This record gives sequence, structure tokens and C-alpha cells, in this order.
Amino acid sequence: MESTSELRHTIEKRDKMLAVLSEKIQAHMLVLDSIRKEAASVKDVVDNIKQLVIEKEQVATVLKLKMEKVSEFKKDFVDKIHFLENKLSEYKAGTS
Repeated sequence: MESTSELRHTIEKRDKMLAVLSEKIQAHMLVLDSIRKEAASVKDVVDNIKQLVIEKEQVATVLKLKMEKVSEFKKDFVDKIHFLENKLSEYKAGTS
């Protein structure tokens, strides 16, 4: 049988091992918590970027529609200018 002193020594040794393991677990928990916070921060940044991309795509769509309208106005304007030039030429030819 082990003596009381040997048992006490064994218990103290195990207590120290448990304390070391507890400290290591605590340190790992802190690292894990830090990683979780960083991951949440990265997710927020990614979500913000996705929202910005969506907004920019919407702006691009609106601009494209406006450019199409400008092209239509330009075509109409050029057609009207040609029409008026022809009318003016006809008028000048008729008055000569």
C-alpha cells in the first residue's frame, strides 16, 4: 500500500496536470472566441461588399436604360434635323 505522503504527492501531481490542462483549454477557448469574432467581422465585410455590388449593378442598369433613351432621342433629333433640312432645301428650290 502506498503511504499517505505518496498518495498526497500523486494527487498534487494530478492537480497540477489538471491545472495545466485547464489553462490550455482556457487559452484555446480565448483563441476560438477571437476567431469567431474575426469570422463575424469578415462576414459583415463580405455582406457589405455584396450589398454594394447589388447597388452598383442597379445603378449600371439605370444608366444603361438612360443611355438607350439618349440614343433614341439622338436618333429622333437627327431625323428631325434631316427632315427640316430637306424642307428648307425644297423651300429654297421653290423660291428660286
